[in-house]
Amino acid sequence: MKIRVLNKLHDTLAVIVNDSVYRKFKIALASSKDATLPICIMPASHPDINAQVNIDEYFVTPKTLKVFQANPEELNIKLVSNGLFVYGTLVKRGIYPNGQTFEGWGGLCKFPMIKAMIDDYALYYRNLPYAIRQDKQNILGETYLDVDDDAIKNIHEIEIGAGYHETAARATIMENFPLIGDVEVKFYEHKSQPSGIKMKTMIYGEAFYVNGKMIYFEHNKYFSALRGNCPIIITAPHGGYYRPIDMPMKGEREADEETYELAREIIVNIHEMSDKRFVPSAVLARIHRSRVDLNNEQDFYESSIAKIYHNTISELASERKVLLIDIHGMSEHNDYDVELGTMFGRTINGREDVVNSALDVLEKSNLSVCVDRKYFGGFTVRKHGRKNNVIAIQIEVNKRLRSFDKYKNTAKILADTILQAYQLL
Repeated sequence: MKIRVLNKLHDTLAVIVNDSVYRKFKIALASSKDATLPICIMPASHPDINAQVNIDEYFVTPKTLKVFQANPEELNIKLVSNGLFVYGTLVKRGIYPNGQTFEGWGGLCKFPMIKAMIDDYALYYRNLPYAIRQDKQNILGETYLDVDDDAIKNIHEIEIGAGYHETAARATIMENFPLIGDVEVKFYEHKSQPSGIKMKTMIYGEAFYVNGKMIYFEHNKYFSALRGNCPIIITAPHGGYYRPIDMPMKGEREADEETYELAREIIVNIHEMSDKRFVPSAVLARIHRSRVDLNNEQDFYESSIAKIYHNTISELASERKVLLIDIHGMSEHNDYDVELGTMFGRTINGREDVVNSALDVLEKSNLSVCVDRKYFGGFTVRKHGRKNNVIAIQIEVNKRLRSFDKYKNTAKILADTILQAYQLL
């Protein structure tokens, strides 16, 4: 199969195929000598692409080559249409309903994985997790791809022995992908009556446990939201990759790459650095900014998606002192690492001590930092920072700190920065 480079979608990890191929497959496994990653498949007729692709060739985006640090001839691409859906003790990193976290067993961690959701099933936990058929319910779990026969056989014997029944369904891919697709999955349900503790997911990072209750991320096509238990709100308006075919492109705007993923990591790190006492709230874009710019005032007045996004932030920021952190990404051509934007002090309600605390932590982490130099604040911090109870800071992170191999370390530094600033409230 011939692999070529498409000089479009520079911010997006994707494999572009002939439309007839796209009708059969929605996900690809791309691999080089160092890594294998699940990647979204896009049709050649997508309005952002509009290219001629033969049935015997694949196109990859420039970002794909950059992530794999490979030339086209060094890449291997395998299209997959099915996988093994797991939702309980087999997830890579999970959480029990009592808050205890665990590492998944079953030997699946060596296989590539995507998060996915099955509909018309509910998850109950009573000593073991059970997927039980229930209309208008869903379970967020993990789908492992290209699992070898030995692993499948081992898991099958264990699940059947524990009273589960093998079944199949379509699972919606829940990753931050440019298109939303689905895959055929095999999983194990239970025929018992619903009982035990009902959970939306057992994936740690999608679920958190504080003060005796579970807190879950909620996802729709356009953004992800989390109602936490402390007055920290993390927003990321430009980190989404979703490029719906039926929504017109408003301009050649690029995403702030990996800021959605960076924000997710910041939340997990704040939870763990606080000895699992705090979970920030969050509103994180999944829609690509070429469709709706959630940090743009005009889009706010013209788009119902933007209105709902900001109304969600407003609801989370009501009736308490709040530290709002708006995560953005700047080009690697900037000669510094991080910029804090406060609209020259207008969004922080006189709390220079909070900004100074953030500066101190970032500089002690050997990052070069400035305040209100170039990216001094957009619509999000302007809109919400004018409220007396909100301290709103825009954080611009250099692209070199947001690469696939560095953003998790960057998230730890930013989580420490935010947590120490929060303690001044």
